[in-house]
Amino acid sequence: MAEAKPWDAVFSQIRVIHKLDDLCPVVTEAELAATEAALGVPLPASYRAFAMRFGAFGGFDWMLRLLPITPERNAWGCATILRATNAVRRHTNSRANRYPPAQRERLRRFVFFGDNMNKPNFVWKPEEDDSDGSEGAFAWDPAEPTTTDPLEYPVYWCSLDSRQVERRSNSFTEFVTWVKVYTRSIAGNEVSEDYTDWIPCRARKKRSPPKRDVKRWLAFNNHTARDIARSIRDTDRVDALPILADALQDAGCAHADLLNACRTGSRIDGQWALEVLLTDRPSPPLGTRWSASFPGKGGAGG
Repeated sequence: MAEAKPWDAVFSQIRVIHKLDDLCPVVTEAELAATEAALGVPLPASYRAFAMRFGAFGGFDWMLRLLPITPERNAWGCATILRATNAVRRHTNSRANRYPPAQRERLRRFVFFGDNMNKPNFVWKPEEDDSDGSEGAFAWDPAEPTTTDPLEYPVYWCSLDSRQVERRSNSFTEFVTWVKVYTRSIAGNEVSEDYTDWIPCRARKKRSPPKRDVKRWLAFNNHTARDIARSIRDTDRVDALPILADALQDAGCAHADLLNACRTGSRIDGQWALEVLLTDRPSPPLGTRWSASFPGKGGAGG
């Protein structure tokens, strides 16, 4: 049994919202390591876990945005964490007299990972700020680790006018909890009391394989893949999806979107994979159990 992590309880209350056929990639260990090497500091443990489970580019409750890790995961042209961090550092260095010394040094070492600026891209131009001081960016301070095992940093909010730098939480996990309080204070009952909604940004639409190929894969080796898919559907076993991917590969499947959907561990990706394999009917509302979503009759696997 996997060892429990400090962020497990908080992350279990995150509800992912996107269309079943939206391709919203999670972040790989290699991509995280490359970003850490470019930044020169390790990323917080809870953020790494979040990015590999949910992805790094998207929004919380439609209000707060997390920036992407790599351009490849970003079809919207939004600045990555590295690019945003470097943009703030360049601006701070070029306008050093604008900031008090302590604030200047803090901005130079911050790692910026999100914002609430309601703009298509991350833009750090305080001299052009026409907001009321409510827009800004979220950053970690690697110089102030709050814990070392697991490694966590405090989260700060910096107003775009650079007049406010406020500590929001002691870790990314606490930041996710704070997001729920913040969004409910603004949107009230429009935001769920039970979940924190995470809306990942779509890279593109998933591509479904031809039905004739699906039928061949499901029939291979005495219907092994079909039986595994039905078992996952009926028992709600998300953790068995990689086994389904192996069975599909054994049957000759090399369809990247279908195999990746089985390997991400995402419930929505898994639901799309089962829909491709077992039914032709429209998807049910999000939150419906797979066993209710896929009654087991009709479609390629019926």
